[in-house]
Amino acid sequence: MEVDVVWPDLRMVVELDSQRFHGDWVAAERDRDRDQRLALAGWRCHRFVRRVVAGDPVGAAERLRLLAARPDTVAP
Repeated sequence: MEVDVVWPDLRMVVELDSQRFHGDWVAAERDRDRDQRLALAGWRCHRFVRRVVAGDPVGAAERLRLLAARPDTVAP
């Protein structure tokens, strides 16, 4: 399965959504299907909007750090 960013030790995936690749219902359905398959396999998937990450990389990095630190984002 292709994802944007992965931390295998945390079983965490980050998807960077943009209008270009995620702007229609076919893409939205594909994204939801991937999120659900990852969840069923014990992975956490967090979605970030690419424009927001580019506009506030420090804020996005801090949010990502907090998400990674949550106990429910670490595999058992």
